[in-house]
Amino acid sequence: MSYLSKLLLISFILSLYACASGSEDSPSNTVNTVNSGNNTSTSHNFGQNCTTCHQSGGSAESSGVFTAAGSISGGGTVNFYVTNSSQLLKSIETDASGNFYTTESINGLLPPGSPFGTTVSGVNVSIVQPGGGIRNMPGVITEGSCSACHGNGQGTL
Repeated sequence: MSYLSKLLLISFILSLYACASGSEDSPSNTVNTVNSGNNTSTSHNFGQNCTTCHQSGGSAESSGVFTAAGSISGGGTVNFYVTNSSQLLKSIETDASGNFYTTESINGLLPPGSPFGTTVSGVNVSIVQPGGGIRNMPGVITEGSCSACHGNGQGTL
């Protein structure tokens, strides 16, 4: 087999691998994973319910369907834990506006737009603020739209 034939064969195999490594659940037109980060960018609507727009069928669906989102006065990090354990599932830092958000799924939370009555195990949530202050949410949380309860005049986190 010539050098050129070998090179073509390798290229063909690599192209097959690249096509096969994608997930059928992840069509090519979906938005990449979106996560807020430590003062890396700014966002908008501090204290508002982010998932009103960032949901399937929402006006901001094209920029990401958030699985967990909210606002923290003074910024910080939100930690999601397996219920009644210290096993960390996800840690999300606020952006420069004090908002946190992710499009990644978090085990234990209902997916956005889930029908009423869907059951999940839930998660425990803690907020770590700059300077080390920690606030723990009482009880188990099953839905990641934090500002649905804590925003819109209800008091931010």
